[in-house]
Amino acid sequence: MRKGKSFSRYFVVTLCSSLLVFLLDGFFIFYRFNHFSQSKLFKLGTHINSELGTNVDNLLNHLVDFVEFTGLGTERIMKENADYKDVLDKYLLDSTAVFNHILGKNLDGEVYGVFEDYYPEIYDFKISENPEYKPKEREWYLKAKNADGKVVICGPYIDYETKEMQLTISKLLSDKTSVIALDFAIGEMDVFLDMLGSSTEYSTFVITDQGVVVAAKDVQKVFKDGVTNSSIFKKYYDKNTNRLILNKEKIEKFRLNGNVYFMFAKEISFDWYAITIYDSHSFYRELIQVYISCIIAFTLIFGLIFFFARLNEKKRISIDVTEKRFSALADLFLISYIINIKENTFTPVKTDPRITRFIGSITRYSDAIHEVCEHYIEGSSVAQFMNFTELRTLKDRTKKARIISEEILAKVIGWCKIWYIRLDEDSCIFAVDSIDKEKNREHTLLKLSESDLMTGLLNHVSGLLKIKDMIENKKYGMFCLFDIDQFKRFNDMYGHVIGDEVIISLAGAMRETFRDDDIMMRLGGDEFVVYIQGIQGRTQAEKKIRKFFENVENIKIEGRPELKVNVSMGVSFYKEGSDISYEKLYRLADSGTYQSKKIPGNSFTFV
Repeated sequence: MRKGKSFSRYFVVTLCSSLLVFLLDGFFIFYRFNHFSQSKLFKLGTHINSELGTNVDNLLNHLVDFVEFTGLGTERIMKENADYKDVLDKYLLDSTAVFNHILGKNLDGEVYGVFEDYYPEIYDFKISENPEYKPKEREWYLKAKNADGKVVICGPYIDYETKEMQLTISKLLSDKTSVIALDFAIGEMDVFLDMLGSSTEYSTFVITDQGVVVAAKDVQKVFKDGVTNSSIFKKYYDKNTNRLILNKEKIEKFRLNGNVYFMFAKEISFDWYAITIYDSHSFYRELIQVYISCIIAFTLIFGLIFFFARLNEKKRISIDVTEKRFSALADLFLISYIINIKENTFTPVKTDPRITRFIGSITRYSDAIHEVCEHYIEGSSVAQFMNFTELRTLKDRTKKARIISEEILAKVIGWCKIWYIRLDEDSCIFAVDSIDKEKNREHTLLKLSESDLMTGLLNHVSGLLKIKDMIENKKYGMFCLFDIDQFKRFNDMYGHVIGDEVIISLAGAMRETFRDDDIMMRLGGDEFVVYIQGIQGRTQAEKKIRKFFENVENIKIEGRPELKVNVSMGVSFYKEGSDISYEKLYRLADSGTYQSKKIPGNSFTFV
C-alpha cells in the first residue's frame, strides 16, 4: 500500500509540476509571440506600402522625365522649322508610339499639346468637329502655364472625349505660350496594385492631397461607402488649405464597422499618398491558432513523457527523415555537400565529375574551395566566389539569414547560383545550381527592351538613362547630336522605304566608327546621339568625327546610286571638373547642329 501511495504522491507531484511548467511556458510563448506578431505585422505593412509607393513614384518620375525630354524635342522642331506643323505631328505620333512601346508597358497614353495657336489633330478627337472645346481653357494648359516651366500633374478628371477618369502631365515650353502634355486613364494604374498580389488581410490604394482616389484594390472590404465618404479620412483634412494631410511617421490605428485596422501612409510625388490598410483580425487569429497549437503540442509531449519512452525509435525515425530530406535536396541541385564549419570538412551528397576531378583526395573544405576556384571559376567572379565561401564569416552570415546565395560565372556550366543552407550552428549545406539559361533569356529581353526596333541602336529612353548614369558617375566624354540633311526630301522624292534604308545605313556607319561601349542611340526620326567616354579635347574629337564622316560618305543605297547622305552635327563636352546635366549637353549640341546646317555637306560645330 505504501508503495502505491508513494507512487501516487510522486505521480501527483510530477503531474502538478508538469502542468505548472506547461502553463508558465504557454504564457511566456503567448507573450513573446504576441510581441513578435505585432512587430511582424508592422514590418509587413510598412514593406507592402513602401513597395506600392515606390512603384507609383517610379512611374510618375518616368512620366515627368518623358514629358521633359519630349518638350526639348518639340522646342527644337519649332525652332528649326518655320512651318513646323507636319514635322511636329509626326514627332508627337512617334513619341506616343515610343511611350506605349517602351515606357507605357500596361499604360496607354497620348502626347499632344498647344503650340503657339496650333492644336494638332492627329488622334480620333478633332477640335474642328468640337468647336466648344477650348484647349487654352483646359486645366492641363492653365496649370502648366502658371507653373512657369515646371512639370505639373492634373486630375484625376473626366476626359472630354472618352468620359473616363484620367490624369494629364503637362509642361510649359520656353516660349511661355506652348504646352506639351501626356495623358492616360487612371484605371490603368491598377497594374501597380496587382503587383502586390491579393490578400484578405490588407487593402491598398493611392489618394491625392485633394482626397481623390487614383487607384485602389480591395478597399470595399474596409470602406463600404467609399474612401472619401469615410469619417476616418475626413479628420485628416486641413480646413485652411483644404488638403489631405496624413501622418507619415506614425502607424495609425482606427475602428470602423466593428473592426480594428492599422493604416500605413507614404507620401509620394505631387503630394499623393500610398495607403495600406491592414485588418487586425488576422493578427489576433494567428495568436489564437499558435496558442491552440502550443496546447496541443504540450499535451502530446506530456503524454509522451508518461506513456512512451521510445527514444531509440524516435532517433531512428529522425535519421531516416533526415536522409530522405538530403536525398530530396540532392535532386534540386547539380552539386551539394554537407559542410562541417567547426571541423572544416565536407561530405558529398551529390557530386559532378567536372568538380571532383579537381578535388581529388582533399579533405579540408577550404583547400577544396581554393582548387575549385582556380580551375572552375571565371576570373571576373573569383573575388566574389572566395568572399561568399569564406568559412570564418559563414556562421555570422547564416545567423542573419538561414539561406544565402550568390550568382557567379563558372568556366564549364556558365552562370550558376551557389547556396549555403544552415542546418545547425556548426553545419550547413553547400549547393550549386545552373541558371545559365535564365541569365541568357534575361539578357536577351533586356537588349530588346533597350533597342530601337529599326536600327538596333539604343532607343532614346534607354540611351537617355545610360548617358545620365555616365554623368552621375563622372565619366567624362564627348556628346554628339546630329541629323540627316534634308531628310524630308528623301521621303518625299524616294518614299519612306528608301528613307528607312538611309536611317539604317547611317546606324551602320555609326557602328563602324564608334566602340561597342560608346552610347549610340536614335532619338527618333532622323536624329541620333553618340556619347563617347574619354574624349575631352577637340583634336581627338575631330579625328573621330572625320572617321565617321568618311563612313557616311561611303553609304550606298541599293538602286539609288545618285543618293548622297550628309549629316549636320553639334558637339559638346563633359570635361573633368565641370558640373553639367544631360539637358545642358543636349542644348549645347543642339545649337551646334543648328550652326552646322548652314554649312553644305557633312559638317560639325564644337560648342
